[in-house]
Amino acid sequence: MLRVPAAEVLLAATRSPPAAQAPTLILMYHRVDEDVNDPFSLVVHPRRFREHLRRLVGRADIIPLSELLPLRAGDRPRVAITFDDGYVDNLDLALPELELASVPATFFAISDLLGTREECWWDQLEQIFRAGWEGTRAISLTLRGETLTAEVSCDVRWLMEIHTHLLALTQAEIMPLIAELREQLHAPTVALERRIMTEDELRRLDASSCVEVGAHTRTHPKLPSLSATDQAAELSGARQRLEEVLGRPVHTLSYPFGAFDEDTLNAAQGSGYTHACTTEPACVSSSHSPLRLPRLGVENWDGYEFDLRVNHCLAAAA
Repeated sequence: MLRVPAAEVLLAATRSPPAAQAPTLILMYHRVDEDVNDPFSLVVHPRRFREHLRRLVGRADIIPLSELLPLRAGDRPRVAITFDDGYVDNLDLALPELELASVPATFFAISDLLGTREECWWDQLEQIFRAGWEGTRAISLTLRGETLTAEVSCDVRWLMEIHTHLLALTQAEIMPLIAELREQLHAPTVALERRIMTEDELRRLDASSCVEVGAHTRTHPKLPSLSATDQAAELSGARQRLEEVLGRPVHTLSYPFGAFDEDTLNAAQGSGYTHACTTEPACVSSSHSPLRLPRLGVENWDGYEFDLRVNHCLAAAA
């Protein structure tokens, strides 16, 4: 019979069990504004964003995305806040709330859209359908050799249908189709409403101690629809341009539409990114690679709904 020394028995009895990993969550926002035209659920009202921050500060350690890893033990949740796309309302409306609450956030910018005088293609598409018309109107669009012909009514169903068809295309392919669709549906061109920041505005955002800026590719394509070479160009080109604009290194990335494949991961690593985000709605765990971090997408939830969604995600990770 094996006899264990009494001192070792006492040590084993008093040794504390390993501390549990602190629940770790990344939140994904896009816009903070009062815009009521929001079919893609990208807008959070400033008052509700303020309430989200108030509730987070009371229950979690809010940290920059670049400091998220390695995961650590503890009972108090750790949360990182991110914004995709680089809308100017991030500077005008989101940043003041972050600074008031002394909360950090990461903003992912589409490098080649900085300073452009046109809206993102999905916003232009929404404007076409917002114009309104009675009955149906005929469209015929050629999408990479295939023709989409339909009698289109002015409703969200058709907006989403056409949006889905355009997702797999590049920016260079989409923009002529948007112009053609506008003409076929007799939709007027409207004023610029939801623009992306200029380079100077991005520098002003980056100057805040609450902010780190990351990349959201050059032109916001669905990356797996591109060749490995084109994916690498999107990722390395975005990082290079943003570093030139900001005068500092850029190491964080988010994949447009959360889409990635093995070529994407290889391109992200080869381009020098240390953290990259998807749109998988889950907490971060030890099984997640730093280049495929999950995020919970936030919509225009009131404080009660925000707590429910966040708590559900944190509970699932426990």
